[in-house]
Amino acid sequence: MDNIDECCKNHDECYGGLTSIISSYKIDLNWKCADKPSSDRHETCDNCVPLCSKKAWWRKRASFVDYHVWVTPYDEKERFGGGNYPNQSQGDGGLLKYTEKDRSIVDKDIVLWYTFGVTHIPRQEDFPVMPVVLCGFTLKPNGFFDINPASDIPKPIKKTDETCCKN
Repeated sequence: MDNIDECCKNHDECYGGLTSIISSYKIDLNWKCADKPSSDRHETCDNCVPLCSKKAWWRKRASFVDYHVWVTPYDEKERFGGGNYPNQSQGDGGLLKYTEKDRSIVDKDIVLWYTFGVTHIPRQEDFPVMPVVLCGFTLKPNGFFDINPASDIPKPIKKTDETCCKN
Protein backbone atom coordinates (compact mmCIF):
# COMPACT_ATOMS: atom_id res chain seq x y z
CA MET A 1 0.00 0.00 0.00
CA ASP A 2 1.48 3.30 -1.05
CA ASN A 3 -1.43 5.72 -1.03
CA ILE A 4 -4.43 6.21 1.21
CA ASP A 5 -6.89 5.00 -1.42
CA GLU A 6 -5.32 1.53 -1.10
CA CYS A 7 -5.33 1.55 2.70
CA CYS A 8 -8.83 0.50 3.66
CA LYS A 9 -9.61 -3.17 4.12
CA ASN A 10 -11.84 -5.67 5.83
CA HIS A 11 -10.43 -8.79 7.45
CA ASP A 12 -11.00 -12.13 5.80
CA GLU A 13 -12.95 -14.18 8.34
CA CYS A 14 -11.28 -17.40 7.10
CA TYR A 15 -7.79 -16.19 8.05
CA GLY A 16 -8.46 -13.75 10.87
CA GLY A 17 -7.18 -10.21 11.05
CA LEU A 18 -3.53 -9.75 10.19
CA THR A 19 -2.04 -6.56 8.78
CA SER A 20 1.69 -5.91 8.40
CA ILE A 21 3.00 -2.37 8.73
CA ILE A 22 6.28 -2.46 6.81
CA SER A 23 9.33 -0.31 7.56
CA SER A 24 11.42 0.63 4.55
CA TYR A 25 14.20 1.84 6.86
CA LYS A 26 14.93 -1.44 8.63
CA ILE A 27 15.89 -4.72 6.96
CA ASP A 28 14.86 -8.01 8.61
CA LEU A 29 17.79 -9.48 10.55
CA ASN A 30 16.43 -13.02 10.37
CA TRP A 31 18.63 -15.03 8.00
CA LYS A 32 15.59 -16.76 6.48
CA CYS A 33 14.15 -13.43 5.39
CA ALA A 34 17.30 -11.60 4.34
CA ASP A 35 16.65 -8.40 2.42
CA LYS A 36 13.00 -8.31 3.50
CA PRO A 37 11.76 -5.22 5.33
CA SER A 38 10.92 -5.42 9.02
CA SER A 39 7.34 -4.88 10.03
CA ASP A 40 4.89 -4.59 12.87
CA ARG A 41 2.09 -7.13 12.77
CA HIS A 42 -1.37 -5.94 13.73
CA GLU A 43 -3.20 -9.09 14.89
CA THR A 44 -6.86 -8.96 15.78
CA CYS A 45 -9.53 -11.14 17.32
CA ASP A 46 -12.88 -11.99 15.72
CA ASN A 47 -14.65 -9.14 14.05
CA CYS A 48 -17.89 -8.48 12.21
CA VAL A 49 -19.37 -6.21 9.59
CA PRO A 50 -22.42 -3.98 10.16
CA LEU A 51 -25.70 -5.80 9.67
CA CYS A 52 -27.46 -2.84 8.09
CA SER A 53 -27.61 -1.34 4.63
CA LYS A 54 -24.85 0.99 3.47
CA LYS A 55 -27.67 3.49 2.91
CA ALA A 56 -28.72 3.50 6.59
CA TRP A 57 -28.94 7.08 7.90
CA TRP A 58 -26.40 6.59 10.69
CA ARG A 59 -23.68 5.30 8.31
CA LYS A 60 -23.13 8.84 7.00
CA ARG A 61 -21.92 9.81 10.47
CA ALA A 62 -20.15 6.51 11.14
CA SER A 63 -18.35 5.78 7.86
CA PHE A 64 -15.48 4.33 9.89
CA VAL A 65 -17.49 1.07 10.18
CA ASP A 66 -17.15 0.49 6.42
CA TYR A 67 -13.71 -1.12 6.92
CA HIS A 68 -11.91 -2.83 9.78
CA VAL A 69 -8.54 -1.21 9.03
CA TRP A 70 -7.82 2.29 7.75
CA VAL A 71 -4.33 3.78 7.39
CA THR A 72 -3.65 7.51 7.07
CA PRO A 73 -0.55 9.67 7.36
CA TYR A 74 -0.35 11.38 10.74
CA ASP A 75 -2.10 14.75 10.88
CA GLU A 76 -2.64 16.31 14.30
CA LYS A 77 -6.02 17.69 13.17
CA GLU A 78 -7.33 14.19 12.35
CA ARG A 79 -8.06 12.84 15.82
CA PHE A 80 -11.39 11.01 15.63
CA GLY A 81 -12.57 8.29 13.24
CA GLY A 82 -16.06 9.79 13.18
CA GLY A 83 -14.88 13.39 12.81
CA ASN A 84 -14.79 16.07 15.48
CA TYR A 85 -18.55 16.25 16.15
CA PRO A 86 -20.18 13.02 14.88
CA ASN A 87 -23.51 13.57 16.69
CA GLN A 88 -24.11 16.85 14.86
CA SER A 89 -22.39 15.76 11.64
CA GLN A 90 -23.93 15.46 8.19
CA GLY A 91 -21.18 13.00 7.24
CA ASP A 92 -18.66 15.69 6.42
CA GLY A 93 -15.81 14.49 8.65
CA GLY A 94 -13.97 11.42 9.77
CA LEU A 95 -12.08 8.66 8.04
CA LEU A 96 -14.01 8.79 4.80
CA LYS A 97 -12.97 12.44 4.36
CA TYR A 98 -9.42 11.83 5.63
CA THR A 99 -8.87 9.17 2.95
CA GLU A 100 -10.31 11.26 0.10
CA LYS A 101 -7.16 13.39 0.14
CA ASP A 102 -5.13 10.53 -1.48
CA ARG A 103 -1.88 11.30 0.36
CA SER A 104 1.17 9.06 0.24
CA ILE A 105 1.98 6.96 3.31
CA VAL A 106 5.40 5.73 2.17
CA ASP A 107 8.13 6.67 4.69
CA LYS A 108 5.67 8.78 6.69
CA ASP A 109 4.44 8.61 10.26
CA ILE A 110 1.13 6.80 9.95
CA VAL A 111 -1.99 6.19 11.99
CA LEU A 112 -3.61 2.75 11.83
CA TRP A 113 -7.30 3.07 12.67
CA TYR A 114 -8.82 -0.24 13.74
CA THR A 115 -12.59 -0.60 13.96
CA PHE A 116 -14.03 -3.65 15.69
CA GLY A 117 -17.53 -4.69 16.51
CA VAL A 118 -19.43 -7.51 18.15
CA THR A 119 -22.31 -9.45 16.65
CA HIS A 120 -23.42 -12.54 18.52
CA ILE A 121 -26.33 -14.83 19.25
CA PRO A 122 -27.71 -13.58 22.60
CA ARG A 123 -27.73 -15.84 25.65
CA GLN A 124 -30.03 -15.65 28.66
CA GLU A 125 -27.17 -14.16 30.66
CA ASP A 126 -26.94 -11.24 28.22
CA PHE A 127 -30.29 -9.78 29.26
CA PRO A 128 -30.84 -7.05 30.32
CA VAL A 129 -27.15 -6.10 30.16
CA MET A 130 -24.49 -8.09 28.34
CA PRO A 131 -21.91 -8.84 31.05
CA VAL A 132 -18.74 -9.23 29.00
CA VAL A 133 -17.26 -9.55 25.56
CA LEU A 134 -13.56 -9.81 24.81
CA CYS A 135 -12.19 -8.08 21.75
CA GLY A 136 -9.05 -6.22 20.90
CA PHE A 137 -5.76 -6.44 19.06
CA THR A 138 -2.01 -6.77 19.51
CA LEU A 139 0.83 -4.99 17.75
CA LYS A 140 3.90 -7.25 17.51
CA PRO A 141 7.36 -6.49 16.10
CA ASN A 142 8.33 -8.82 13.26
CA GLY A 143 11.90 -9.05 11.98
CA PHE A 144 13.51 -6.22 13.95
CA PHE A 145 15.82 -8.49 15.98
CA ASP A 146 17.96 -11.51 15.14
CA ILE A 147 17.02 -13.12 18.50
CA ASN A 148 14.50 -12.46 21.23
CA PRO A 149 15.83 -9.35 23.06
CA ALA A 150 14.74 -10.86 26.39
CA SER A 151 17.28 -13.70 25.87
CA ASP A 152 20.16 -11.37 26.77
CA ILE A 153 18.96 -10.34 30.24
CA PRO A 154 21.50 -10.86 33.07
CA LYS A 155 20.72 -13.47 35.71
CA PRO A 156 19.19 -12.16 38.96
CA ILE A 157 21.52 -11.69 41.91
CA LYS A 158 20.58 -13.61 45.06
CA LYS A 159 20.65 -11.18 47.99
CA THR A 160 20.05 -13.66 50.83
CA ASP A 161 20.68 -17.30 51.69
CA GLU A 162 17.08 -17.84 52.79
CA THR A 163 14.71 -19.66 50.51
CA CYS A 164 11.34 -18.21 49.67
CA CYS A 165 9.54 -21.27 51.06
CA LYS A 166 11.14 -21.32 54.52
CA ASN A 167 8.58 -21.67 57.37
